[in-house]
Amino acid sequence: HGQWKQLPSGPWAPRSEHAALWTAAGVLLMGGRTASGFENDVWRWTASGEFCSLEWQGSWELLTPAAEWPPRHGHSVIGFPRDGSAPETVLVLGGFGGDPEPRRVQREPLEYPVAS
Repeated sequence: HGQWKQLPSGPWAPRSEHAALWTAAGVLLMGGRTASGFENDVWRWTASGEFCSLEWQGSWELLTPAAEWPPRHGHSVIGFPRDGSAPETVLVLGGFGGDPEPRRVQREPLEYPVAS
């Protein structure tokens, strides 16, 4: 049935209250709370090898150290699949941060997950 394999630690600071989302481009990890404060970084994990096998590996890359949305924790993300040639869309919703809270939903095309 299933098997567990510990993967290497991620290259980012340990965190809590972050958001993660599986997308066509890989797993996105966004923001959260670290020992130094709130984050608005975006990381992407892309897999290699047969899905969920012992050979299944992957690598992380930093897409941006500071996205255009304010640093936050406790937020949610929702992904919408591509429509034809349009990029996949990711919405960042709610959460808490140190900057004044925006009164709008942040919409980010996945091709450019750090700019609207």
